Amino acid sequence: MRKLFFFATAFFIGTALSAQTASEIVSQVKESQQKLNTAWYKVIRQDTFVTGTTRRSTGEVKVKVMPADAIFGFAYWGRKDGIARESVYDGKIVFEIDHDKKVYESSSTVSMIEHSLGNPGGQMVVTDLVKLDTAHAKRIDLQQDDKNYYLVMSLPDIKEYDVIKRVKTITVDKKSLLPVAVRSRQETLGKVQDIYYLVTEIKLNNEESAYNFSSERVPAGYTRKTAVPNKKLTSLIGSKMPGFVLPDFENNNIASADLKGKLVLLDFWEVWCGPCIASMAKVQELNQKYSGKGLMVYGVMSERDQLDVAKLMIQKRQISFPMLQSDPGTNKVFGIAAVPTYVLVDREGVVRFTSEGFSEELEKEIVRLL
Repeated sequence: MRKLFFFATAFFIGTALSAQTASEIVSQVKESQQKLNTAWYKVIRQDTFVTGTTRRSTGEVKVKVMPADAIFGFAYWGRKDGIARESVYDGKIVFEIDHDKKVYESSSTVSMIEHSLGNPGGQMVVTDLVKLDTAHAKRIDLQQDDKNYYLVMSLPDIKEYDVIKRVKTITVDKKSLLPVAVRSRQETLGKVQDIYYLVTEIKLNNEESAYNFSSERVPAGYTRKTAVPNKKLTSLIGSKMPGFVLPDFENNNIASADLKGKLVLLDFWEVWCGPCIASMAKVQELNQKYSGKGLMVYGVMSERDQLDVAKLMIQKRQISFPMLQSDPGTNKVFGIAAVPTYVLVDREGVVRFTSEGFSEELEKEIVRLL
């Protein structure tokens, strides 16, 4: 009986000693990350977009820890499989290298460096592997199995963009106490967005697999890429606006011929385009400010299979200007190569201003033409 009591007592003491909290695992992960100097890894990335489409990509990344770096805390080299391009951030400058065309782009602007994780090579970077980010977590729950801990972070909603139910799950390997998978899940307008990274191979503090960030980043003979203007779009300026007949979101046809006598702003956008949604609020302000003086604003979206999502998005953001359903042919004659794109047409139907991306010059042109 005494032996049984001793065994039971020892079991419960051992269980209590082995039980750990989420904060303790977070601390242990950060301690392990402090021992990192370099890392090489292969990764699978699986994206599920709010449109319902999915994308799977694989790639390779090399990082060097730089605690003093205020942007990422590390330098990185990244490559997505199947694309002859590389992304490199050396701690000061970000490079985007195109091996097919033997050209490169570079920038030391902070915003461009931050956005480099959207480039093909940068998309493979698992930032939490090197620098665990728990800053915005409202709550962290801990789960585990034989091989891994799972840090489940509940993140605050982003109400202005109707982004809710945000959860980030970090899979931590029990042996290395480093993140080996990251899943970020959220809902927007009732649709799920899910981004999942899985590290499949990894070498830590291995000089043979490290990238030399102090050497030349760009191969000899490569030239710096210069911005190529959208000639099709800019050629519209001074010409009559291309004619169109397009249905609005309620399937009522709107013809360009009916817009003569109005100053017309066309805002070309798509549901999946973050910058489009962000700048739409600015376009709404312009609409409210100048619609009574003769400005007519139309949003123009070409992905008609996303009409229901687009309607809900417009409703949630309280956008009051009307929307049109475009098509590939209309986008082509306007020279739409990227979104958002803006086309401003005067009262005589002549295009006076175009821009890819929102420009503060747009309001000045509206005032001038009114």
